[in-house]
Amino acid sequence: YRFSGARCSKSVMDEDWDDADDGGGDEDWENGGEADGWGEDVEEEWDDEVGMNGQSENEESDVKIQIENMFYEAEDNRRANPQKALAQFEQCFDLEKAEGGEMFKRFKALERIVTIHFQFQNYDQMISRYKELLSFASEVTRNDSSESINNILNCVGESKNFELLNKVYQVTLGALKELPRQQRMWFNISMKLCKTQMERGEYDQVRFLLSDLHDSCKLPDGSDDPAKGSQLLEIYAVEIQLMSFVGDAVRVKELYAKTKLLQSEITDPRSMSVIRECWGKMWGSVGKWQLAYGEFFSAFSLYQEIGHEKAKQCLKYVVVSNMLSQNDANPFDAREAKVYEHDREIEAIVNLRYAYDDDDIRKFEDILQKNSDTITDDPFIRNHVSDLLLRIRYRACKNIIRPYKRIRIDFLARKLNITHEAAESLVVNLILDEEIVGKVDQINGLLDLTSWSTESLAKYNAMNMWTTNIKDLSELVTSRGGVGIPDRGRIEREPIGLFSGLSEYSPFGGIQGTFKTAMNAFGF
Repeated sequence: YRFSGARCSKSVMDEDWDDADDGGGDEDWENGGEADGWGEDVEEEWDDEVGMNGQSENEESDVKIQIENMFYEAEDNRRANPQKALAQFEQCFDLEKAEGGEMFKRFKALERIVTIHFQFQNYDQMISRYKELLSFASEVTRNDSSESINNILNCVGESKNFELLNKVYQVTLGALKELPRQQRMWFNISMKLCKTQMERGEYDQVRFLLSDLHDSCKLPDGSDDPAKGSQLLEIYAVEIQLMSFVGDAVRVKELYAKTKLLQSEITDPRSMSVIRECWGKMWGSVGKWQLAYGEFFSAFSLYQEIGHEKAKQCLKYVVVSNMLSQNDANPFDAREAKVYEHDREIEAIVNLRYAYDDDDIRKFEDILQKNSDTITDDPFIRNHVSDLLLRIRYRACKNIIRPYKRIRIDFLARKLNITHEAAESLVVNLILDEEIVGKVDQINGLLDLTSWSTESLAKYNAMNMWTTNIKDLSELVTSRGGVGIPDRGRIEREPIGLFSGLSEYSPFGGIQGTFKTAMNAFGF
């Protein structure tokens, strides 16, 4: 039996029905179904399904099917024939609008209309229809409205038409601020604009927008609202990036303290990944590379967790900080990093690490030169390339001089691929840092690594003490301007310990001779 509206017609053969099942045979149908009243029930049931506007549910369903078919047909034409698709989306929108009722395909159709107008560079019509779309944002789910708005912003952003992009953002933020229950979306879109402006280097606009965002997360007394910890963390993450770019180290440390308090409560990897990366850069800027290494590795793991494209870049920071911290552990031994070991973008930094382990200075420099696009194009790494080169030269220099007692500075310079002056400065720093024990013979251009006798060490230590104390005495006399200078006779009788230990090695013949020479030199 086929049912149409409130009517029922017989369209199957009588023998298909088993009369024994319900006791209702052909005679029941001939009597209009009076035997069991079934006919009347059916008619009343279907009569109730007629809509208030005179349309049945079937008719409403037919309209929805027509709208849906038209929408998907327009989707098929969107790439091949956008002009035809635009007309179909407009028709779909008008048909559903005339039908009334809840949003079905109207909002999505309007999104497509906006993007097609943008494709045709009909910017005035695009803005007009976009404003119309924003007015419907409260009538659809938050996910649907957020997805459509972000699709449009991404579409405009990819075109690099920054003037139009700024206008679209201003329209969006202005409309969302007026709509009820859209504050979270307003915040998210504002953060998106912040990051876009950061990429374009518009730091003044970023400061202004961050101030507006921060105000939205404060209590009436002006303090941070603890209930909005995740939003505050997002704001601080962008601000730390901004302060790092402009070189405001003091503000970075203040933000570090604030984010440390919040990070125990907030575990959102999208914000914490950025913050950890900025912490790593902060520690690196002050030379605390072991702390930087830990923060960079945490940031890398978080970026990897959310599938962010910055995971690879952060892994490069991990390798650089690992080398500068003189950590013998290879970061690629970790399971998270090992999967990237043979990645084309990471391969150069991997080879750089292997050259560092082998103390191969020439290979190290060659890799840096040939892979500038994947290594030194990053500002943070580029700023610390000189530190990397100095570190590997220290390591290579100690390996080169190990079998020698005396070695020419020129020979060392050729091995390290640097100038004579740079090589001499390098070994002087190694001696001062007590990395090696030796002395530089500048006259003959030699580094003397012969073992010094106890007597020689005592002599040079005494000379060092003598020159230091002479300097202290000179500064004392100069600062007093000759006022209150002790009696000369008393100084000669009581050396007051300034030159103790020099009687044996004094080039002027003992302590008294040293004092007389010093007193004459200073005009006492």
